[in-house]
Order: sequence, then structure tokens, then C-alpha cells
Amino acid sequence: MTTILMTRTRTTRTRAGEVAELDATRASTTFGDGMTDVIDLSLLKESRTLLVRLLARRGISYFLAEDGQQLFSLEAGRVEMVIETAVARQAKQGRRAHVRTVDYCRRELRRELIKRAAGQMMRSAR
Repeated sequence: MTTILMTRTRTTRTRAGEVAELDATRASTTFGDGMTDVIDLSLLKESRTLLVRLLARRGISYFLAEDGQQLFSLEAGRVEMVIETAVARQAKQGRRAHVRTVDYCRRELRRELIKRAAGQMMRSAR
């Protein structure tokens, strides 16, 4: 079960009673084991922006593997390139990406590419 909660900047008190300000858009994800993880959605937004630009320039075929054995498979290196570029842009702004945030971003980009490729296949089948 995954639950996503989006929040904006807000002021909270820490355990020590200090006032802390939470910035950026974050998502609280609850995994099946009951653990909650806070994910920075700005990396996902940045990577989706890069993905849309690449899709506009090169098309969906740029992300598909070109081996003849499988009809449809994603080129993992190209997805990683998009994520690494987004992480580098975030690093320039002084933000570090957590490993779980990068994994979440990778899963979401793969889902988006699969959805678009399936849509393209359905349009070409008509």
C-alpha cells in the first residue's frame, strides 16, 4: 500500500522544541511494512521535465532497446541518464538526492515510458 501526501513549506517543532521549517514539496510514502519514508518530489519533477524534452526531440524509440529478441524493452542506460542529469541539476542547487528518492523516481519514469510506449503501439495497430 502506498500513500502519497504532498505538503508545502510549513513551520514545525522538533523533538528538542526548536522551530524548524520544512521546505520543498515532499511526499510521505507508506510502504507495506508500515514504514514511512519522506521523498523529495522536486527530483521527480526535474526528471519528468527532462523526459518530456527528450521525448519531444527524439521520440519514444530513443528509450526502447534495439535488440531483435524482444518486441518491447526499455534501455536502462537512457533512463539512468535522465535521472543522473536531474540529480546533477539538483546538486547545483545545493540539494542531495536520497537513494530511495532516486529509486522512486526511476520507477515513476519507467512507468511513464511504458505507458507512452503502450499507447504508441495501440495507435500504430489501428
